[in-house]
Amino acid sequence: MSAPHSSHCIAYWGDGHLGNNHKGQCVSSSQGYPGLWLNPQLRPTSPYHTNCLKLGTTSFTLALHFSANATVYSANDGSGERVLNFGAGGTTVAQLIYHGTAGDYTTGAGTLSGTDGSPAVWTIDFSQTALNYTSGLTNGDLIDALTTSGVQLVACQGSAGCSLITLKLTVAP
Repeated sequence: MSAPHSSHCIAYWGDGHLGNNHKGQCVSSSQGYPGLWLNPQLRPTSPYHTNCLKLGTTSFTLALHFSANATVYSANDGSGERVLNFGAGGTTVAQLIYHGTAGDYTTGAGTLSGTDGSPAVWTIDFSQTALNYTSGLTNGDLIDALTTSGVQLVACQGSAGCSLITLKLTVAP
């Protein structure tokens, strides 16, 4: 990819390296995409997995503030399906859709921008593999994960570049 500050313009292990969670291993997909994390049972997830990022040392703590409002919609038909919309000015700017217990995966789209208390704007691409299931081992209910333990993902900022962060949200009912 050649987009500035794309979550795919960072380095991923693809040579059998141990995953960042000290489990599984990082290989390249059959199509040559790096960062395919094989879980401890050696089941493939998806390329560009956050467990396969080449990490440096932690250099700072980041607290982001988002101006977009978050709203969760839950299906009342027993399917378990839910939607998390991030809206600004009456427009949905980012969205996660949990496809319920039948599929047990979450897809994402859009971008969410926030600040770190300075004029610096950080952007989270919701189509990155940490938030968007495309193939392989399903990613489960990320809406629940974001509001409990948090989800590791990539956030990017103009002068700082891209960083691996844990995004944890507090969503009011």
